[in-house]
Amino acid sequence: MQSLEHVLLGLGTRPLGQLTVLDIEDLVGHLQTESGPRLAGRVLHVLRMALQQAVRWQLVPGNVAQHVRKPRVLRPELTVWTPEQAAHFLEAARGHRLHPLFALALHTGMRRGELLALQWGDVDLDAQELTVRHNLVKNSAGQDVVGEPKTEAGRRRVALAQDIVALLGAHHRREHRGRRAPRP
Repeated sequence: MQSLEHVLLGLGTRPLGQLTVLDIEDLVGHLQTESGPRLAGRVLHVLRMALQQAVRWQLVPGNVAQHVRKPRVLRPELTVWTPEQAAHFLEAARGHRLHPLFALALHTGMRRGELLALQWGDVDLDAQELTVRHNLVKNSAGQDVVGEPKTEAGRRRVALAQDIVALLGAHHRREHRGRRAPRP
């Protein structure tokens, strides 16, 4: 169900000028209990934008939704591998076709989308660094496409340890062996 439908179901046909902060808080509280804080936050966001437009059009004197706190979304605690666990994983993955990707991920901490959009032109083995220039994202149709990082800070250089440079160099030579051009 779309966020606007939740607003209409929750507030009914009440005129905008009669809405109060308590009405909005009741709606958000109900949605948070029924569907969780993410949906309740999205509905509040839509309501805030709609009421802000109503203020611009002078349909209401103020935006009562601005005074309602957005529900807090609790993020799950991340589990981080110990160096021993990471080493054990890399040893178990040795020989797997994605071993260089796994090693690069563990050694650099790069995001999944950055790793999957990485191209050989982004890697400078002589300088022992790579440049993050692309990111794999989903487009509006839900397809994976290569795009730009969201922010300028997302475009950055990442230093590579000597063992990663050696691993990537060997991987590069394997990909270039034979007649076919390597995949990006």
